[in-house]
Amino acid sequence: MVIIHKIKPADLEKASVKKNEQDILARAYAMLQALQRNIAELNSVEEVYVKEYHDVLTSSECIGMSVAEFYVPASEVQPLLRATTADGPTLTDSIT
Repeated sequence: MVIIHKIKPADLEKASVKKNEQDILARAYAMLQALQRNIAELNSVEEVYVKEYHDVLTSSECIGMSVAEFYVPASEVQPLLRATTADGPTLTDSIT
């Protein structure tokens, strides 16, 4: 005897949303691991990495996670002297 359960459209939608949230979380975790590996040996972190990090946090917020305390404050991103040329110093933003 085979028992057939009726699946409600709302149940399918909830399952789909949950799977999407799990995918977003897995991707965010993978991105954070990659960022950690990329900046592990640096003495300072360039602004591009901070922006990538903030993008990961934003994607986590989209699925309802509270991550506000993990954002790097703009006041912590400071210009870093990269080189001096005949035209003057070259600056880039970084966290030291």
